[in-house]
Amino acid sequence: MDKNEERAYEKFLRVLTMLLPRTESLPDARSQTILKDAIEWALENPEAIQIYCRTPAFKYAHLPNIAVFPQVLGGIERKSREWRRNVIEIVHDQQSQFGPTLKGWHDLTSNAKPGSHNLVRGREG
Repeated sequence: MDKNEERAYEKFLRVLTMLLPRTESLPDARSQTILKDAIEWALENPEAIQIYCRTPAFKYAHLPNIAVFPQVLGGIERKSREWRRNVIEIVHDQQSQFGPTLKGWHDLTSNAKPGSHNLVRGREG
């Protein structure tokens, strides 16, 4: 969340370096290997991981409130079909810091042609 890209990556690498030795405390050897390999790869290739965003609208896109939003909407849609009932209204709390991000996603996807882009987890929009 740092406003400076260079500092953001420095912090990211510092956290990864602190996490690496902690992989040994994971409960099984396979999870230790997977996470250790992922952290080592990220330390060697930090430029391949998007952790900084210049666009304020997408600044919060990686936070849990936003990251799970597409899955929540997908779940609502599946239940709507399963129950054969239309969704009339979705009531949620409004947190102003996420408004620009949600608006940006809405603008990006609301008029897209089917199959024109990939959404989170590979679902096409």
